[in-house]
Amino acid sequence: MTGGRGERAWWAYAVLWAADAGASLPRLEGVEPKSRVEVVREGELAALVSQVPLDEYGDGPLRRRLEDIGWLERTARVHESVIEGALSVASLLPLRLCTIYRGREALRELMSGRREALTAALARIDGCQEWGVKGFATGDGAPASAGSDLGCSERPGARYLALRRREREAAAQTRESRAAGVREIHDRLSALSRAAVANPPQRRELHGRPQAMVLNGAYLVPRQGDAAFSRAVAELAREHRGAGIELELTGPWPPYNFVAVPQRVAA
Repeated sequence: MTGGRGERAWWAYAVLWAADAGASLPRLEGVEPKSRVEVVREGELAALVSQVPLDEYGDGPLRRRLEDIGWLERTARVHESVIEGALSVASLLPLRLCTIYRGREALRELMSGRREALTAALARIDGCQEWGVKGFATGDGAPASAGSDLGCSERPGARYLALRRREREAAAQTRESRAAGVREIHDRLSALSRAAVANPPQRRELHGRPQAMVLNGAYLVPRQGDAAFSRAVAELAREHRGAGIELELTGPWPPYNFVAVPQRVAA
């Protein structure tokens, strides 16, 4: 996607119901400084967009910009702030960073051509928000060393081997108990959600904590159920603290884990 000086493209943030894209939407600034987020409608659907210069956001220039960490971080923050601002008043399908269209008609063609899939996705998340629950392994769930009941009369070598064996057995028991606790937590929270997913645990360098992550759950929760969901997380945290599981509630977030829409289309 290339263009001459002065040509414009459209940076897209989200798809939502056209009925929700009215005056209640907050006034939002787009990824380009001083640009305004606008609405493009197509039947019962609408898209939130803002204009960007095509000579700076075409394929080649955009690839170069993506190598600029400062620009990427700033743009990602603005993109997310638009989605979160609209999320406060509407159910929406968030689009990933750098979803760019050459013109309004390309957007309308997307919405009309995929109307059935988009309306089904919106119906699925309608009235819901995504909440994250992360679980971390703590030392509280580790059983006490079993070495104290080993006979003092045992030879040192045999005593050492027996101690190591019992430590391995105790560690395995702790892992099994913690895994059972994680399954129970996820099942109980899933029962309070319209949909739920257990994502792979993140590595320490990503989540920034010294403990290992044992649960990385995402839950699509009806807005009227937010308070009950938060109480359930707090209750489960108390119940499983002794088993070596610490819980962290995050959100609400745009429902990224529960939507699948085109990410970048050039027309």
